[in-house]
Amino acid sequence: MVEAPDEMQKRIRIDVVGALLRITALTGPAARNELLLALRDEVGRSPEPPENLTTRMWYGALVRSCTQDGEPCLLPGLARALDQVDPGSHQTLTVHRLAEEWNAAVTLPRFAPRWDWLRGRLTGPAAGTAADLLTFATHGRLTELPSHCGTVWDVFLHLYGHTAPPGGLPPWMLLMVRVSKLLGGTDGHEVFVLTRNTAKDESPELAHRVDLARRTSTAPAVALPRATDYLVISIDPHSRVTGQYAVKSWLQSQVDPDRIETVPGPEAPHPVGRAGLEDAVNEIVSQAERVEGVRRRRAELRLEFVLPLELLNLPVHRWSAGRPGAQAALAARYEVVIRSLDRLRNQDWHRVWLQRWQRLDKPGSTSKFISPAGFAPDPGNLSQLVAQLNEEQFVVAVLSEPPEPGWPRGPREAEAALWTGMPVLLWHHTMETNAEVKRLVRNLIKGRLSDLPTKVAVARRRGLAQHRAQNPMTQHLAVLWDDPDRNPYTPVPQPFASDDPVGPGAV
Repeated sequence: MVEAPDEMQKRIRIDVVGALLRITALTGPAARNELLLALRDEVGRSPEPPENLTTRMWYGALVRSCTQDGEPCLLPGLARALDQVDPGSHQTLTVHRLAEEWNAAVTLPRFAPRWDWLRGRLTGPAAGTAADLLTFATHGRLTELPSHCGTVWDVFLHLYGHTAPPGGLPPWMLLMVRVSKLLGGTDGHEVFVLTRNTAKDESPELAHRVDLARRTSTAPAVALPRATDYLVISIDPHSRVTGQYAVKSWLQSQVDPDRIETVPGPEAPHPVGRAGLEDAVNEIVSQAERVEGVRRRRAELRLEFVLPLELLNLPVHRWSAGRPGAQAALAARYEVVIRSLDRLRNQDWHRVWLQRWQRLDKPGSTSKFISPAGFAPDPGNLSQLVAQLNEEQFVVAVLSEPPEPGWPRGPREAEAALWTGMPVLLWHHTMETNAEVKRLVRNLIKGRLSDLPTKVAVARRRGLAQHRAQNPMTQHLAVLWDDPDRNPYTPVPQPFASDDPVGPGAV
């Protein structure tokens, strides 16, 4: 899909409004007035939307005023104002990214026809790659990613406003020359041509510098990975039928996380018994692979199972998928992780969860092996375990046994770990955590913890490829990976009340 410049601007406006609507600190007229005052502090003036509008229309009027043609864009100032009102929140960081995207989108006409494609190709690389490219493109002047940057796409937008050193290239152009090498093939060639033609529009000398940078840039050893699509499969105890479950599924794109695509299940909305869950998931995965957006984006597909405590120990990555007679374990094709339905629903668990997630890749962050000896003899007394887990440096909890109903410790350990904010839980599906399990976990969590899901997926595939039936340790390792910044229940932004571009409901 090709976004026209006006469609791009409308999409950014809608996304900014959607982010503002989800900021709880802006509830009510008084809070919105504080935002206007903060905006005035940042840019010396602020729009004054009429008070008699609905909340959505009020934000629409505010964002339109910040992005009027012929006027300086106020979105960066709005993002800085949000730093005062709701500092560090996911939505505030989103507005920072959108403000930088607006700046680049309206001034890079050659990139406009390929904007959506480029966004998809540069959203996949992990933060480590993005940080390395930031350092490279700025000749070491910047070494740490800003808080709102997590991908190469974010770095591209952030660097667009930076000026070139004397006799050199603007950092964003140097970045894109490097990216063209990372992508390679026709994708890399297209990125290079877009960059060079943009430089040539400015001056032949700048185009010559792009050519020189291309010739002197060494080819990297590893290509940029693709972006990720998330197939979310929610299995929820049925509200009216005991022992039955409501299975729902939808797709979210890493490129555009605030929009979802529903994936129909075979029996929806009818309840499914535990014995029928695997077949239901097989049908859902098959349906997801047929979704036009998934095929068009050509992204990696990660499966996220949102499970209640009673089902956390389901071996979902070992479930089969495919046509009858040609089925394989989900782990043979996909990265599979578990998420906690209970924590997503209990907002009073979210503060500590967010705090720990922010420490995920910081020095000193580590895992906590829960020892049976450390568990209070009384299963109802969790004080000792909670106190141990509350040590700030822990971000990974390794349960002493599976969280399967009927096991004496596992379910309570899992609940305590979720309650104290642990974003990552690991355990063996069928036995207690012994020395071999601990050795496997220590190997997997070496290096950047944010790479853990990919490491586990690779280990599972290697085990399956080598027919390691006698050493199934990785096949029985469960991973709960709960990223609070990627909410699988993000609502789809509703359309505005009017399609009139100058009306009160338009953006």
